[in-house]
Amino acid sequence: MKGRDLLSSLQRPLQFFMVIFAILFFGQNRVSSQNGDRIGESQPENWREWEVPPAPPLTPEEQHRSFRVAPGFRVELVAADPLIVDPITIDFDEHGRLWAIELRAYMPNVDGEGECDPLGTVVVLEDLDFDGAYDQRSEFLTGLVNPRALALVDGGVLVGEPPYLWYCRDVDGDLRADWKMEITRFGSPDPDHLEHTE
Repeated sequence: MKGRDLLSSLQRPLQFFMVIFAILFFGQNRVSSQNGDRIGESQPENWREWEVPPAPPLTPEEQHRSFRVAPGFRVELVAADPLIVDPITIDFDEHGRLWAIELRAYMPNVDGEGECDPLGTVVVLEDLDFDGAYDQRSEFLTGLVNPRALALVDGGVLVGEPPYLWYCRDVDGDLRADWKMEITRFGSPDPDHLEHTE
């Protein structure tokens, strides 16, 4: 499929995706978050005065036992670290595979050092033995800087990596992107520092 034909076939899903993306990430009256301290900017270390109770990380089993679930419902673990790491958004395809963006570089420390390293990944999880839990991981797309959104469309995947919106396809069926095309550019490569007014 030629680029112009592809763009034409993606027009409606792309418009829908961009509207949802805009609502989720740019729809607030004013958005401003830390991406590390800016040069010359000092941050008060008031956290040193706080009394924070210990919050040790829980195993998936410990976390599962901590849930309070309404009668008639249940919670089942389908994927956990190390099969999936730092997921921020997911989607499912027609084969029941879970597609996720891993935002691995986000806030590695309180100063955000290394936050713009190209560690973002789009992964695909499969349940090969059909037991209801995912057991195989494929890295569809790697080397992304702070990817924020994905949508499965027209035999491929739209990936939002501000300021880029990519359309990616797996041509040979190995669940790895063989083809990547820039659809448009929008916003800023640093969406956490954007300020918008309506």
